[in-house]
Amino acid sequence: MGDEEEERAAGCGTMTYVWNAENRLVEALPTSPASGDVMVRFAYD
Repeated sequence: MGDEEEERAAGCGTMTYVWNAENRLVEALPTSPASGDVMVRFAYD
């Protein structure tokens, strides 16, 4: 995969974002998952 970045948002905790080699966001997931947190995956055609 490509680049990875962490970002902290108010009230949301820290998220990790992952981009592919084409600089498209492919995942957004909590860095330290808690109950009820979700991971999001994106697919492009």
